[in-house]
Order: sequence, then structure tokens, then C-alpha cells
Amino acid sequence: MRAVGFTLSSKNIAYVSHWQTWLQGSDYDIDKAYIMGYTFDDNGRYIGWSNLFDLSNIDTLKASEYLPIPNGVTYTRTSDGLDITEDIRNIVTKLNKAD
Repeated sequence: MRAVGFTLSSKNIAYVSHWQTWLQGSDYDIDKAYIMGYTFDDNGRYIGWSNLFDLSNIDTLKASEYLPIPNGVTYTRTSDGLDITEDIRNIVTKLNKAD
């Protein structure tokens, strides 16, 4: 979901696409949604929600915005990249147990 407009109201109102009801299963009464906005530091630099954000150019910034929202797991990027082997094993184990 992407907000398509805001008001100057102090009530935190955001307007969303008309597809909202279909895509998210919303109805036509008042629904609450948590919307992540952009955050900037005191120098005007964009702050992402992951240490894996790549701000080197606009394309990598846009790709970084699709990183998952934090879930309490910390990943560290090294010069060799990011090793997620153990995470993949855990996911496969959980999927195998579900069968």
C-alpha cells in the first residue's frame, strides 16, 4: 500500500488508492493502518529501517525500500556479502515440519 495523499489535520489522515479495499480486504468504515513514512536525520540524509540500505544511487535506494521490516533479527553485511545460510536452513526445517 502506498499513500496517495495526506491532510494537514492533526488526526493523521492518509488517503490511499481505491484498490485498498480489494488488495487488503478493507471495508468502507474507518480502518486503522500503520504506514511507514520516510525519516531523515538532522542533515537531511534519508534513514532506512535496515543497516542493509544502499544509498549510493537512486536505483539501489528504491530497491532497498523493499527490504523486510525489522523483526528483531540482526544481519551483518561484510565485504563478502551477507551469509543467510543458517536462516535458509531454519526456514526449510520449519516448512518440512509443517508437512
